[in-house]
Amino acid sequence: MALLDLSINNIEYVLDTLPATNYVIKQEGLSNIKLLGRLQESIELSFGIRNDWPELVVIINKMIQSMSDEKRDQILNTWIKLNIEEKIDYTLIWKIVLGFLIILFFN
Repeated sequence: MALLDLSINNIEYVLDTLPATNYVIKQEGLSNIKLLGRLQESIELSFGIRNDWPELVVIINKMIQSMSDEKRDQILNTWIKLNIEEKIDYTLIWKIVLGFLIILFFN
């Protein structure tokens, strides 16, 4: 599983959907994974219902339509908690500073 490999530093990055990532992080107890950013793409989430249960489609649709916006947001926030930590790469800055110090030292 990619997130487990990420957790033990076998790989550096994973690109995945936020709900799936949050689910695996919670289920596996992965506390050392951080979100570095997000794409501006969006996806439509849905779920399937068996063909032999058409009455379930009606029930679920009625439930969703009768749900308040606050309740929908509460459910969404249960699955999608966005905590993005921007990672800054300082290696180029250190190389420039080191090069500048070497030049100053030899002059």
